Amino acid sequence: MTETANSSSRHAADTVGVFGPAGGLYAVAGVADGAAERFDRERVALLYNGSRSNLTQGFAVFIVLLLFLGREVGAQPLAGFGITALLVYTLRMVLSGRYFARASVKPERTSIPWPDIEASMLAGNSPAPAATRAATWENRYAVGALATGLLWGALLLWLNQSAAALSNVLIVVTELMAAGIAITAIAALGSSPRSYLAFASPMILAQAWVLLSLRDYGFAFGA
Repeated sequence: MTETANSSSRHAADTVGVFGPAGGLYAVAGVADGAAERFDRERVALLYNGSRSNLTQGFAVFIVLLLFLGREVGAQPLAGFGITALLVYTLRMVLSGRYFARASVKPERTSIPWPDIEASMLAGNSPAPAATRAATWENRYAVGALATGLLWGALLLWLNQSAAALSNVLIVVTELMAAGIAITAIAALGSSPRSYLAFASPMILAQAWVLLSLRDYGFAFGA
């Protein structure tokens, strides 16, 4: 009986989530410390693996959209969006490059039992190096995703303010395009819920504000 209890205690002590002990945000029942750390690193690696192509496509879509909008209102009102987009997407590409450059360097210690981590944290020391690195890279990616989402959200709000100077079809197409991007981003950001929420939330909130602020709903149908 005592042996069974001790075995259960050891199992509970060795069971961790991605960001801490069992029951955390990404809790993995029955997964020991080293496996949980590897799971955490693989999530972040999956997040970055397709980042370059996704960023290139996202930037191309944004610029093409600005060109179409520029035909209606002129290039000057949209110049700020173009410059900001170039800066945001360039910084995110740099971040991706730094991740791949550092990911090739193996950490000195990749598996630390959770009881040791917990004792170290209670003593005021830093968490496990591998877990800390993975969380840091994920947070950096989430910040970049938030900047991109804010850029799209700002464009949608500007679109609402400039509706009188734009054709109804172009407004509807832009709104639908933004909604489609927010939905399809799940495939690219699904391994990091915080990154997806950081990206999609500004776009969704901006679209909700546009819809709630409309006075003539007939414009969306060309009335």
